[in-house]
Amino acid sequence: MHLQTIAYHLERRIALSAIRSQFESYELVKREHSFLLYKITNNSYIYIKDYGSVVFL
Repeated sequence: MHLQTIAYHLERRIALSAIRSQFESYELVKREHSFLLYKITNNSYIYIKDYGSVVFL
């Protein structure tokens, strides 16, 4: 499987609790204290790191 990725660093911390309340309609695949991984479609994911990075796969 080949996944294309693009990553952004926002240069500020992200409140993961606020993200969870905004992304309730998406499947939360994995949750740790420092990151969230959401499945958007069959081959599409969003990885959000609390230190300010967002990766789209």
